[in-house]
Amino acid sequence: MFKAVAMNKTFDTASLAEALIYYGRIELTVGHKQLVELLKVFGYDQLVRALEAKYFSVTYDDSMISAGFRDIPSGQRAFSIGQTRMKSRSNGVEWTSFREGMMDRLLETIGITKENRRKTDHIASLITYGDSSDKALLQTERDIRNDSLMDEIAKACYSVTYPDLNIGYIRFEEVEDCTFVPISDLPFADLESDDPNTNPALLAAMLLGLNDNVLKSADGNTDIWFKSEHMSALLNAKFAAISKMYGKSANNISEFESLVFDKFSFRELIDSKQRTMKDVLDLLEEPDTAKMKKWLLLQDDNLKLTTEYHKAIFSADPGLKGKMKLGKMVLCGAATTAIEAFVTQGLPQGLGLVAGGALGLALDHGQEVASTMYKRAHPTWKPDQWVSGPASSFLR
Repeated sequence: MFKAVAMNKTFDTASLAEALIYYGRIELTVGHKQLVELLKVFGYDQLVRALEAKYFSVTYDDSMISAGFRDIPSGQRAFSIGQTRMKSRSNGVEWTSFREGMMDRLLETIGITKENRRKTDHIASLITYGDSSDKALLQTERDIRNDSLMDEIAKACYSVTYPDLNIGYIRFEEVEDCTFVPISDLPFADLESDDPNTNPALLAAMLLGLNDNVLKSADGNTDIWFKSEHMSALLNAKFAAISKMYGKSANNISEFESLVFDKFSFRELIDSKQRTMKDVLDLLEEPDTAKMKKWLLLQDDNLKLTTEYHKAIFSADPGLKGKMKLGKMVLCGAATTAIEAFVTQGLPQGLGLVAGGALGLALDHGQEVASTMYKRAHPTWKPDQWVSGPASSFLR
């Protein structure tokens, strides 16, 4: 569970903090913009600290996905997609390596001084360099030639902005090598005025970005992290199974945090700037955090984190048999649902309560009391020690 995740140029600070806390391995792919943001959010010392401790790895890839319309001899508006390398601002010549480009662009941004050169060179030594895969471009070209697939992908993407839009058909006719003309009953010009994502060329570019993410995820055997609704819609349309994997991980985290923490989630505190990335790194260095992450790696991907957490706390013990009742009751409308209850002999026993009117039962302190009793009898480390210890301290 939560073994690894790939975040490819689309992550935000809160997402990175959340991933750092839960995932065993985080692989970031950044361009210049994302690297500058990392330096801004962490600060030089904390970024070096994170990279040297291998809390996450960084691959610098400043190639850009490009897509655009152009007129062809027939008078039609066609588009093509591709990837371009960033060039030096000073003379317009491509850099000989990503490392050279990274250092030049970073120095242009933070200022060319002797100290900044030293810092930039040190950061350059701690990251790796790569180029967006040509395989992603070839796969995207094959996808665009697949009329039925593109019809589903386009409908999924456009429904994000226009859920009631009636799309009859959409396909892409290849008029030249890797140059396409959209054929559809959609009024693209009108749609684009409301949402630029409905531009067919941009749709193809997003598909290229999706394929690049998926291929990198497959190479690294990682989850995929998206924050764009349109990209998620594309992913759902093309790779339902992968989308389900990511969604389950995100839902696992959300459900777990709502159950075991009273007020805040890690994401909320980072988003509100009540906590910094230095605080996250300090949390990662806590012994209980290291134990929690090792415990997470041992859990089955197909199981619920809340269930496995409670099983770990209330594992088989004759002294607890028939005595421990755990639950956080949530009153919703006229019904109260009990989440996770009565675990004995290491097996969760379902406890569901449905009541009418204003009936509500809250057992907010049940977990703390039960886990304290259990730890007195069993000094073996349990994941609630992380929850009640460093995690709770972080979330205060």
